[in-house]
Amino acid sequence: MPKILVGDDSMIVTRSAVSDPPAGIPPGMLVRIGEEALTVSTMSGSLDVSGLMTIEGEPLSGYGAARRYGLEVGQRLPVVTGADSDELTAIAERLARHEVHWERRLASLVPAVPLRSKRGFTSASGGKSVRLSWRIPQAVDEWVARHESRWQQQEFLISACGVFLARIAVIESFDVELMRCTDIGRPGVFAAAVPFRFEIVTDFEAVLAHVRAELDLIDRKQTYPRDLVRRSPRLRDQPNLRREAKLPVGIVLGDESRRRPHWELAIGVQTQAGHGFIDLDPSLHDQLPGLAERLSRFVEQIANSDGMLGAIALADADECDQLLKWGTGPAAGTSNSRLHELVQSQARATPDAVALCHGTTELTYGELNSAADALAAVLRRN
Repeated sequence: MPKILVGDDSMIVTRSAVSDPPAGIPPGMLVRIGEEALTVSTMSGSLDVSGLMTIEGEPLSGYGAARRYGLEVGQRLPVVTGADSDELTAIAERLARHEVHWERRLASLVPAVPLRSKRGFTSASGGKSVRLSWRIPQAVDEWVARHESRWQQQEFLISACGVFLARIAVIESFDVELMRCTDIGRPGVFAAAVPFRFEIVTDFEAVLAHVRAELDLIDRKQTYPRDLVRRSPRLRDQPNLRREAKLPVGIVLGDESRRRPHWELAIGVQTQAGHGFIDLDPSLHDQLPGLAERLSRFVEQIANSDGMLGAIALADADECDQLLKWGTGPAAGTSNSRLHELVQSQARATPDAVALCHGTTELTYGELNSAADALAAVLRRN
């Protein structure tokens, strides 16, 4: 399908029709924005383009396309030169052999949701993020030096950020989108951020080894055409994949000024500058207080540890003291009820309240009680 490149993004056109030319307007100008179509002037007339969608396949109205891409009447749309077209074709041919890999990865994404919420992942609004700055501790350089440069600083920071995200999301195996400082052609045509899998265990060097393997894999597979989602029967019916931000969390390496997807939470790592950034969706800002300071402190704890992650806490010393005080207060009243009776009572009182969490899976008290009743029935029969 024909594509229109708009700045650093792309839009797909599925229908077009020639209309009368407007007087005195040079070709390539946007002359009208309508509910269903955009009208662009040409050398011999005007072209109404409709059936619009993002390159991933998300449908757009004419007004929706104008809002998403910042289009205005009188704006000249960019022209792709022959050299640009040849470059895009060459890159696409080179990446084609990796499409099966990326199709498989996109079909099996496991998101790391920063907070459990019934609203789910609704990023891709394109809204303004809250920008925070976090300090990369000097202890990181000292850790790299102690390990005789077997590990790079960037590998350490990516791994430490992965452990931090695992603690926030209460998950051990999950995906984020990784955006590197090197570009492959136009980001409007090829994905600027690709899936990156974390496997978090208690041994930090094992986490590092997995991160290095993932980085090596991305070095070989590079990226994929963004229209892969629309072209693949396996992917096109998954709504989250039709967004530019396919996961709620992203990690950005290098230049923080580059255009990137609107993630709910983005962590930027700049190894040369001694600091990084955190971009938060406004809905999460108040729910994750002190996030930048916690990340810096958490990374420093890992750098000063023996590599075993079990003793490293998100809470600072004052917060730990407060938790101990809460835990040593007056004894609460005890109940003579047995555990299953307590669960049944809670299920009657608040059946929709969350009882258990594991990764991104939640079980309410009502669901837990029903599952326990079903298991009890099986046990009685046997």
